[in-house]
Amino acid sequence: MENKIQQLGLPKSFCFAPYTNLDLDQDGSFYPCYRSKVRQGKWKDGNVVEAYNNESMQKLRDDLWHGRENDNCVQCHRRESEEQRSTRQQYNEDVLDNRIESTEFVEEIKANHLVARVEDIHTMEVRPHGMCTNACAHCDENSSSRWITLQDIDNTPFLENYKDEPNVLDELYNKATNLKAVHFTGGEPLLYEKTHLQHLQNIPNKETVELRYHSSLKTLPGDDIREIWKTFGHVKIFVSLDTSEKFYAYFRWGSNWPTTIENIEAIRDIVEIQATITVNVLTMLDIVPLINYLVDNDIGMNASFVDPPHQLSCVYLPNNLKARACGELNQARFKVLQYATPKHTRLATKWLAEIQEFMMSQDHGDSWPKDTVNMFRQLDHVYGLLIKNYDPELDFAVPVENYVETE
Repeated sequence: MENKIQQLGLPKSFCFAPYTNLDLDQDGSFYPCYRSKVRQGKWKDGNVVEAYNNESMQKLRDDLWHGRENDNCVQCHRRESEEQRSTRQQYNEDVLDNRIESTEFVEEIKANHLVARVEDIHTMEVRPHGMCTNACAHCDENSSSRWITLQDIDNTPFLENYKDEPNVLDELYNKATNLKAVHFTGGEPLLYEKTHLQHLQNIPNKETVELRYHSSLKTLPGDDIREIWKTFGHVKIFVSLDTSEKFYAYFRWGSNWPTTIENIEAIRDIVEIQATITVNVLTMLDIVPLINYLVDNDIGMNASFVDPPHQLSCVYLPNNLKARACGELNQARFKVLQYATPKHTRLATKWLAEIQEFMMSQDHGDSWPKDTVNMFRQLDHVYGLLIKNYDPELDFAVPVENYVETE
């Protein structure tokens, strides 16, 4: 991939994201990609078109051009330093394989790498609001309204800053005439049908746009949404399936496995369904049953990762459980050979290798870290559940001071 970039006359450190992608967060902030944690400006004030080439965005593009580290790109720098595949590399691969129809676009970047055209935005990730009926274990009150109610936090600021305002994107949609994909995530993006319908109505050139959703699929969309979906080039739902039924109600607290599976079957004849595995500690203790379900039902998979220092990152598994997980990953590799769809086999094989590589990228010894133990104890308290009832390996009866510190 780096060779392709350099063959085009672009620097090795180049990233297409700040030229072709826009990530709109539920609090009104916008970012060059979903991995970035540095706010570049606001979109809910209606000025995102003007802000797209503000001083901060130009500095980011210049830093990427000259190979300088930028605070937006910390996660990609870390992954690449550990020889793992980064989001930057994924974006570049996607653009080179699917988005560039001529070299004219690249020549425009080379002529002035500081400025990008809104017309060249190919992909948008939109978190329209933070309302959600789940309180997932890796999430928090900044992204889910259910966490606010669980913890009895004043939700006034949340409701003010996280409401859905589709009409403020009118100018952006009017100018982004080369959109190829719009990705709705959340919160739960399908929760408010009326405002979501407005988003879909405003997207230009629907017949050439792929709609993507990240959803727990706890509820099904109504007839109006299903009808407008027919006008788009393709609709794909990435359903959050991080474990099998064993841990599902714990990790995705607020959802239940039977309802999710029933809804997948109810809708998969009109949209493409793909499982997104947010890889965490519990995933690695339950990977075989999950893969068995996906293969037996010919549902493709992809993965994202709960990254350290989050306490539920699988890098914090004790070494004996990593060995157990490696054995289960080997079983899963044989199972994915039974997919009815060859493409699913290819992608699943790739992702299983990346999952193992990620899990083994750090070594924290033979004991659970204190922070992970404390995290499970807090979740037990909030959920009113006991994680030890789900797996005896998660019985943290020993006093927390006997566990190791996270480095």
